[in-house]
Amino acid sequence: MNTFKIPWWRQLRVHLALGSLLGLGVLGLLVNLWNQQGRQQDLDGYMQWQDAGLASYIAARRVEPWLDAQGQPTHKLMRDTGMYVGMINPSLEIYLLDTQGRILDHTLEQAPAVTQIALEPLQRMLQSKMPLPIYGPDPRAPATPNLFSVARIAEQGVLQGYLYVVLRGQKAAALARSAAFADQLRSGYGSLLLALGYALLLMVWLQGRVTRRLQALMQTLLQYREHSGNAGRFEALELDGTDGRNDELDVVVASTRAMQQRIDAQFQALDQADSMRRELISNIAHDLHTPLASIQGYIETVLLNDARLSTAQRGQHLRTSLQHCKQLANRVADLFELSKLDSGQAALTLEPYCLAELLNDMVCSYQLSAEQAGVALRLSEDMDRQAKVLVDIALMERVFQNLLDNALRHTPRGGSVEIAVHALQDAVQVVVRDTGYGIAEQDLPHIFERYWSRPEAPAAPGAPSAAGKPCRTSSGLGLAIVQRILSLHGSIIRVRSEVLRGTEFSFSLACA
Repeated sequence: MNTFKIPWWRQLRVHLALGSLLGLGVLGLLVNLWNQQGRQQDLDGYMQWQDAGLASYIAARRVEPWLDAQGQPTHKLMRDTGMYVGMINPSLEIYLLDTQGRILDHTLEQAPAVTQIALEPLQRMLQSKMPLPIYGPDPRAPATPNLFSVARIAEQGVLQGYLYVVLRGQKAAALARSAAFADQLRSGYGSLLLALGYALLLMVWLQGRVTRRLQALMQTLLQYREHSGNAGRFEALELDGTDGRNDELDVVVASTRAMQQRIDAQFQALDQADSMRRELISNIAHDLHTPLASIQGYIETVLLNDARLSTAQRGQHLRTSLQHCKQLANRVADLFELSKLDSGQAALTLEPYCLAELLNDMVCSYQLSAEQAGVALRLSEDMDRQAKVLVDIALMERVFQNLLDNALRHTPRGGSVEIAVHALQDAVQVVVRDTGYGIAEQDLPHIFERYWSRPEAPAAPGAPSAAGKPCRTSSGLGLAIVQRILSLHGSIIRVRSEVLRGTEFSFSLACA
């Protein structure tokens, strides 16, 4: 017994475990980042609350004005202030701003990256209208807001500018980020990894309980499929594979679909076989009963009345029996031919052939029979004599034989049968028309059925009685065989008919 193996990287339990791990990891990371962000804001708010009055304290302890009489900054005061403040807290950076936010002086060793900052955060801080922390611009890193303290500078009630203190300078910010990352590794991310490890083990155990049963179901379906006639052909599974997985679920779905289709096909085949068996018995009984009864009757007549029969009568009885034997042979041949066509055993041998040449041979072979029946058989004068078609010549001869037999049998003396060929854009159309008795409209849907026999057409006013019409001696399979052969060639036969005016059969063949 074959065992269907799925690579481990395509197994459903691996996909579920990795998907769950990824989902929990992303969720845990987002939660951890959100917690760290909240903790950092709380720490920033506490730090800013502690140092909110630092700028005011520095501004109040000056020994001389921050700006001279010409409005220029007192550089010595700024250097002294920076030196003393740096000794107490090296992370502080002090800026002297004018009323428009332009930087007039600073305590940095190098010039800041910008020469002016926005005053809107400073105004919010001075008005205390927002909860802390309030982040303001950092002149050294404009893209990174920073904590600050601010105080107004005024002389005799006139605002001259602002003393702006950045509480967390560049060196302090770098140390804070390093410490925060280490803290995250020690606490947040470490806890997250432990939680993910435990969750992964739990999910693998739970998913294993589910997927083991699914794999058992998959193997059961595959074994059933193997024993139903597909042994050793697991590679024939038509997996969906739209998402590239082809895991256990895809195999189960594909196996179930294949099994269902196979069961349906088997039931249909059984129904069809039973129907064909019953139809075959009925057809054989129908086909063989009449000629066998006639043959038996004439032979019994010869045997019982041999002494009283003349040589001519005895010869007539034997010739009639021989004729019925030939009819019986033709019916059996038609029956086997139609059965072969219906079963799909007929193989086409397509080859290019000049249609006019084939039709000319057919007309010549039927000309004597047509003359004896008093029917004019001819090819259309305007037919395309150069048209070549791609057909199975032997089967196409059978088509024209059956159509001509049918036309001559149902065309009265004095009538005509004509064959026309017309070239279309990508095909060749063939038309066989006669001036026979025609077919009633209600009978047209049945003429291609097996053993259907057309009722006698009504006589036209002043026409001879129906008793003079030729009787139907065909097996009732001719048109059915024509339809099957043309269907094998990918063509559909069509019919038009009017009672007492004639019938026209037409179909198209592929150009060579």
